[in-house]
Amino acid sequence: MNELAMRIAIEYENTAGKIVDQDKCISAIRKIEESKITSIDNVQKAVKGGRIPQHAVPIVLEVDKTRVMDKIFLEDGIENEDIGKTVRELKLQENEEFKKMTAEIQEKFAKAQA
Repeated sequence: MNELAMRIAIEYENTAGKIVDQDKCISAIRKIEESKITSIDNVQKAVKGGRIPQHAVPIVLEVDKTRVMDKIFLEDGIENEDIGKTVRELKLQENEEFKKMTAEIQEKFAKAQA
């Protein structure tokens, strides 16, 4: 994402998003990232099996992300904009629980890629 697009996205999140409970935000991010790992694995298998063409991969992954975001909204009332705003406002990158979750997700992603 280029710098201008990133600034516009952040401005939108700041006006549209709301700050949510830190634990709920971390849980939502975990759900999103774990779903992403599963989606990537499933798509790779589908491409290898000839069930979907390579050029359709980004679309399939985007649909899967939308599905998980819809589920999170229905279950927790959290939207994508809320997550971005909460991460920035509460400085979750500095939070030990957030760092631990991020490390766990990176480890799972590495295993999935192996």
